[in-house]
Amino acid sequence: MLRQRFVLLCFICSCLWGADEEDAQTLLVRPQAGEAVAQMELAERYRSGKGVPRSEQQVNWWLQQAADNGYLLAQLALAQRYVKGIGFEASESDALYWYKEAAKQGSAEAKYHVAMMGIKQTGNADDAIIEELLASADLAYAPAAYQLGQLYALGKGFEQSDAQAQEWYLKAASLGHGPACFALGEVFEHGVGVVSSKQLALYWYRRAAELNHAQAQAILGKWYLEGKHVPISIIESGKWFRRAAYQGQADACYYLGMMYLEGRFVEQSTDIARYWFALGAKQAHPQALYQIGLLDIADDNLIAGVDQVAAAASVGDADAQVALGEIYELGLGRDESATEAFVWYRQSADQGHPKGCYNLGRCYQEGVGVEADPAVAFEWYNKAAALGHPGAQRSVGLIHRYGSGGIEKDVAIAEEWMRKAANANDREAQYYLGDMLNEREQFVQARNWFHQAAVQNHVAARFALGKLWEHGRGGELSIDKAIYWYRLAADDGHVDAAASLERLRELQNDP
Repeated sequence: MLRQRFVLLCFICSCLWGADEEDAQTLLVRPQAGEAVAQMELAERYRSGKGVPRSEQQVNWWLQQAADNGYLLAQLALAQRYVKGIGFEASESDALYWYKEAAKQGSAEAKYHVAMMGIKQTGNADDAIIEELLASADLAYAPAAYQLGQLYALGKGFEQSDAQAQEWYLKAASLGHGPACFALGEVFEHGVGVVSSKQLALYWYRRAAELNHAQAQAILGKWYLEGKHVPISIIESGKWFRRAAYQGQADACYYLGMMYLEGRFVEQSTDIARYWFALGAKQAHPQALYQIGLLDIADDNLIAGVDQVAAAASVGDADAQVALGEIYELGLGRDESATEAFVWYRQSADQGHPKGCYNLGRCYQEGVGVEADPAVAFEWYNKAAALGHPGAQRSVGLIHRYGSGGIEKDVAIAEEWMRKAANANDREAQYYLGDMLNEREQFVQARNWFHQAAVQNHVAARFALGKLWEHGRGGELSIDKAIYWYRLAADDGHVDAAASLERLRELQNDP
């Protein structure tokens, strides 16, 4: 026995190469004498490398000695290291043992962890678990109060009660618990057991965000971006997105990436945008995956870009699903497949995506990947039109203009839809609206809509505008302006415009 103690003494002496003489003498004697405080101190020195070489194994050894001697902080530290597997293999059973030992000494933190490990093992909360949580909460341990709120909200261990849940959330929130503040924000935003209140939701989300709750920070960022319940502020939005993104919150990473991509609040930088998108994409954030795909495609890295778009589509991003459908329809980076195009358009349309509904209507109209069905096409066009898609509004207008797919001709309804699309700057709709007005000899309005389409390089609109100028309909007569618009249309291959241009030039040259 004496020899073993001498060997241990020599070992400790060899390790204390950096300690001063007084500390060395203290550390040699007190831990061996079973003094728990000194054992804990020695463990900390091995952890930090103060006066001794760093050694996780030695940390665990001395924590074990201190814990065996009933030192509460050592028991808690040892339990945490068993949970994380620091210095030895992770072991929930050993962690639970030491949490229970610490709980016997009245540790609120330990009681909470004993309860939480019990919930994890059983999926519910029995009387013993509830007792531990209540004891921990009575000792003002905020996570325990929050967990009691969660159990009441879910009806686990208690009869479900929104009122009791909110009471425990408030207790935890009063102790500065971020998740509890966030939970109260959700309660008041969605009116869970209370009258919904934008002001109270904002108050509690802000409290949570100030306590560094990443999801609350992301919500505030989005609210300030969209002006939801608060005035629009790109500066405030950027501030909260940045704080959340630095914690790896996926939504915030995406939105911060968009800010850099568009140069809002910050100097535009595609590289920094890609960095934030990548962090979001690691968490399978659909929109972040989609944006990386678009950036890769823009950089002529087609295969990688399409793969990212496909990944985003597969996790439910409606924009990516539309894009993937178009990729398959056109055969870009994937084998051309009308069937696959239809499948992805359908998935997007089922989410209520305007362009997805429009493309699905087009598939049914043209027989792309599915048997043509004008009636079904009209249904999807109608859905897209109601969602504000200009192309769909134009299509609905054309169907009503000519009557097809079981829809009777109705010029008034046709003009109503065509005008909506034209006001959304759809150049095709502007041309068709001009044509409808021209038929009714409303030449002033016709000239206006033809002009709006013509300046957007619409060939037929340029020819029609040239005719109005040539004949002085809807305004003054001007051969020069007629020639101007005929020439632009003719340059784009419009045969009738070329003939009209030649005719006017001959008249100008005829003495």
